[in-house]
Amino acid sequence: MSTLQNLTIGNDFRTELLPTGYLDASIQQAWKTLLTHSKSPEKVFQTPGYFEFISQLPNKDNSQELIIAKSAHNQEIMAVLPLRTGRRTLHLNVGKHTLVHLRLRTIALLGSTPLAADNPQLFDTLIDFIFQSFPQKNTIAMQSLPKDSDFYRYLINSSNIKKKYGFFIQDGWRICHTTPLPDSFINYLGNLKSKKRYNLNRQLKILEKDIGPLKLLRIDNPEHIFEWAAAIEKLVPIYVVKKFLNKEQFTNLAYKKLMLNYILKCNEIPCALIIGIKAECTYHIHNILYAQDKSEYSLGTSILHLATEDIIDNLKISLIDYGYGNPEHSHQSSNIPVLRGHAFLYQKTWANRLIFSTYAAYSSLVCGVKFLISRAQSALGEKKHKTPVLAHFYFMF
Repeated sequence: MSTLQNLTIGNDFRTELLPTGYLDASIQQAWKTLLTHSKSPEKVFQTPGYFEFISQLPNKDNSQELIIAKSAHNQEIMAVLPLRTGRRTLHLNVGKHTLVHLRLRTIALLGSTPLAADNPQLFDTLIDFIFQSFPQKNTIAMQSLPKDSDFYRYLINSSNIKKKYGFFIQDGWRICHTTPLPDSFINYLGNLKSKKRYNLNRQLKILEKDIGPLKLLRIDNPEHIFEWAAAIEKLVPIYVVKKFLNKEQFTNLAYKKLMLNYILKCNEIPCALIIGIKAECTYHIHNILYAQDKSEYSLGTSILHLATEDIIDNLKISLIDYGYGNPEHSHQSSNIPVLRGHAFLYQKTWANRLIFSTYAAYSSLVCGVKFLISRAQSALGEKKHKTPVLAHFYFMF
């Protein structure tokens, strides 16, 4: 991590890039207070525990950085920004083949919105300071920026942003599904249609009758990691296991009270898994995995239903966040879709302009070709395919 730097802009804010380990009590308290008021859909990635966790992951290409901003008048801490430097790649694909890799040198804004007071002048100060602090980087990445957020409205309306930077949403706005949870599982069931409740109970009864007694295990303690690793190895091909966190990393997450995984056992044999993390009353689900030879039993739906009862009644979690896409095992009647985007704020260099304009043009071309092929197939009376939606790109030079 870099050495301490200071910058004062307009005599209103003083920004600092903190050196490694520099985290006194006042910063810790301000961080906690700002988290309480954060509107980010991914607050878990802004927590001190997660920041410490990724700081311990060995990766020579990434570094974890922390910026704070204070009021120049009373020294109150107005912002604590956890960042991660690294690289991102935009791929120009044809089917499963990649034609070109467009590489970006990025600073990731963890949580996608600043952990800061809602003040446009403060945002201007922070963004300018980020780019000045990391001259070797030329892009700020926001993995999941909400379209309805105050920060997005700031980005497209700020005269400072329009003058100095470009803004790009990769592949347009995409749907993320969330499930708000009531204070009891009984109330949750009451929000489902009677047919849905019947089908869920029926699935569980058939599963237990055909395979054996069901047992749901919550995996959130370091003592559970051995059983968790065994279940992963049982259900996931070895070449895929390598893409997951290892046992030491899962243990680290558990010690920091971020990990929340589940195992569904059928007749004492693992048959389904949920991988996720929790923080600030939100459960972020990353994967739902199940035994492929038993897919006819709707194992993904079953484990999610049983886990939902546990997180409502025992963990008092108030929101499930599935991230991008349409979850295969969701209860559509209880879900709320929201629009988020993988956003980039970049310096207006010729290289950056070329990268983002090339990606936008190529993606639009691919979507257009797919649309024409679909129309042609329909006109020829061939098997109908779902018409692709033309991509929408927000591109601001």
